Amino acid sequence: MARRPPSRFRRGFTLAEITVGIAIASIILLGVSGATILTTKAMESEFDIRRPTDDVRIGVAYLERVTRLAGYGVDPRVAFDFSVAGLPGTTKDNYVGGDFVTDDLAFRYRDPAFLRRGSLDETGATLTLDDDETLGVALPEGQALILICPGAEDFYAARLSADAAASATSANLVAYGSPFSAAVPGCLKEGTGAQAAYVTLLHDIRLRVMPLGGVPYLVALYGFGDPANTRYAPVARNVNDFQVAYEMNRPPPTLSADAPDKTSGNGNWILGDDAEDPLPSPAAEAPAYDTDYASTARFTAHPANIRGLRISISVFGDHNPEAARRSSFFAAENSTAAAKPNRFNLTVGTSVRLPNMASRTFFVPPLQQPGTNDDSNRWGG
Repeated sequence: MARRPPSRFRRGFTLAEITVGIAIASIILLGVSGATILTTKAMESEFDIRRPTDDVRIGVAYLERVTRLAGYGVDPRVAFDFSVAGLPGTTKDNYVGGDFVTDDLAFRYRDPAFLRRGSLDETGATLTLDDDETLGVALPEGQALILICPGAEDFYAARLSADAAASATSANLVAYGSPFSAAVPGCLKEGTGAQAAYVTLLHDIRLRVMPLGGVPYLVALYGFGDPANTRYAPVARNVNDFQVAYEMNRPPPTLSADAPDKTSGNGNWILGDDAEDPLPSPAAEAPAYDTDYASTARFTAHPANIRGLRISISVFGDHNPEAARRSSFFAAENSTAAAKPNRFNLTVGTSVRLPNMASRTFFVPPLQQPGTNDDSNRWGG
């Protein structure tokens, strides 16, 4: 028969011991819970900082890449568009769209990777490519083209009047419209081979902030001739502000010329960085291709004299007071925007030089591999 242990080994915990144990366990659990909560808040704060930071990094990288092409292969006098027709705020500068402020940046450039040969019919409405060559890429209705006569004698800007498949050997066209001439040069109708016209793509891009599903996005709108805005690509989300200032051509110390922003009292040759500044104006005196570099026409407010862009973008994160304490927001250029309360706000600026805008000669192909007839534009152009 088993022996029962002495009574001193059979008794349970006293109330005091249980109370002390519960207190100690509670303190430990409270510490673990507090650490978990703090870690979760820190992770949420980091996420609410990292997401807008990634958005603005991607947005600025895109802006630097695409704006550097402004004026590539086109007449500098029409490289930038300052018309306000069709804009929601009827202004190029500081349009307030409810939850955001935005400038409007619109420019044109020739596609450096596309070159074909072809000719127009007598009406100028049909383009036929040379030697049964195909477009090689599907082009949507409204896509702009520049057709250039051999030797840059003249050129014609047009748009596709219908979609064209990549396998197409011809395309239907309509005149591009302002600011290009609607007249079709006869040299574009002169045939094939060495007399065929050069067919290039013209890209026209508008950058501004607009709401998509109630969220303000910086958007790239493709084709100024598309009032319905059906061709666009979102660049960055939760954009509070998009600002552009224009660095104008400055005279050397040996020349005397008034800054185009002299009347605003700024006089720093940068238009759009001060509330009193004018913007570049197509109505200002414009330089021609053969205008001397020392001419006063090279230092006016005309868009052909833009030599660089200063671009700023402000983004915000989700509602998070902890993340908001680490904000880095500033009102860029002549902006009227303010930081979003209790959110992480970040403003980043960059500067892009535009070497294409200093052109004094027609910028056309062919630029060939020496000793061949291959005008695939591999050497630039």
